[in-house]
Amino acid sequence: MSESILREKSKEVTFPLSEETKKTVADIIEFLTNSQIDELAEKYDLRPGMGLAAIQLGIKERYFVVVHEYDEGLFDNYVI
Repeated sequence: MSESILREKSKEVTFPLSEETKKTVADIIEFLTNSQIDELAEKYDLRPGMGLAAIQLGIKERYFVVVHEYDEGLFDNYVI
């Protein structure tokens, strides 16, 4: 992905989310969760992360996902 896409204007997201957006959000949550679990991060060669914006995946929509491990193996998920 070109860094120039990060400067492009993304479109608003409305609720309820579309089925496609829900699937993307679920995939992001899974990725971020796995990246914070040491065994899975090592197994899949993932760099630990807490958040990811749709635009970072080339999706021009205004939302980002945060996965926060608040206790060992327990996570809060936020879609903002």
